[in-house]
Amino acid sequence: MKKIVLKTLVWLRSSLGFRQKKANIDMIIEENMAMMKEIRAKRISFYRHYKKAESYL
Repeated sequence: MKKIVLKTLVWLRSSLGFRQKKANIDMIIEENMAMMKEIRAKRISFYRHYKKAESYL
């Protein structure tokens, strides 16, 4: 009986740890996606500005 309870506790702890890691990974992915969107927007605005400046030459 003690072994079953112990195994269950170990399993619960490991599954909670996995969920926490997965939540952290999901959070990191979301942050990276936001940064990529920001960088993409800045790059697009830079290229638009560059094309306008190039047309004045």
